[in-house]
Amino acid sequence: MSQTVYALLSNPQYEKKSVLEKLLIHRCKLTKEELFMHHEKLIDDSDLARINSWYNEYINNAKPLEYIIWHVAFLGVQFTVNQHTLIPRPETEYMLLAIKEWLTTCKKQPQWLYDIWTWCWVLGLSVLYHNPNIFTDALMSDISPDALDVAQSNKELVLWDTHATNISFFIADLLAHESFITHWKWAAKAEAGVLIVANLPYIPNDLFDENTDRSVHDHEPKIAFVWWDDWLDWYRIMFDQLLRMYQQSPVHHTQFLEMMTRQIWVLEQEYWAFYHFEAVKTFHFNIKIVKVTRKK
Repeated sequence: MSQTVYALLSNPQYEKKSVLEKLLIHRCKLTKEELFMHHEKLIDDSDLARINSWYNEYINNAKPLEYIIWHVAFLGVQFTVNQHTLIPRPETEYMLLAIKEWLTTCKKQPQWLYDIWTWCWVLGLSVLYHNPNIFTDALMSDISPDALDVAQSNKELVLWDTHATNISFFIADLLAHESFITHWKWAAKAEAGVLIVANLPYIPNDLFDENTDRSVHDHEPKIAFVWWDDWLDWYRIMFDQLLRMYQQSPVHHTQFLEMMTRQIWVLEQEYWAFYHFEAVKTFHFNIKIVKVTRKK
């Protein structure tokens, strides 16, 4: 039986009012202001059934709200997400803030952007959105074909009328793709700089299993958080790829990464001869945004 917005929001069986509000806004295509201005609006039976189904999934199955409404706000921009993608975290927004600050102060701005495995490309697309008219080319890779599909949808959603940047998407093991190698050689000849952004899996498996919320553990792709026994292996592989590319064609490049405090120390000890590590933003004591630059 149809109910008004007011009756639904006043019903005590819905304890998570903020969740119910978001589901109403999403299903009925309302703004938050419209939701509260039109309390007498009727919610028809089909909409009510769908809202109840979603609400029960959230409460009983701990399904993330972002996977129910299929989008998330990241630094003020709406991105599509689904069960194949990682849900962007607030701590990762700190990386975008650090990059914007760096771009306004660096003496020579990079021309090319590489986005490595961010599971819906919020990093690369956000860099382009918030820093228009800087990058001529953006290369974005992932290991998941399903995440790649979402990334291409987000490009159309976020950058549909704003950027002339040439954007390429492809499946690759980090930087192991001919497009990266070719562009890297071009950058060397043009003496152009490259900005690399990456939020690779860095959480220890035991920590993920023992301390992760059910909504994350049961629904988000674990591969986006954890990989192998040593949770720094993907970073090592990426650094080794960069070292080989640099040896063949020296290119000025800067990396912005996300990792735990101890992991910075470990990688710094292993790559001290080649790279300088600087923690530029701190989300809390154990999660850092790191700027990595090549030593001269």
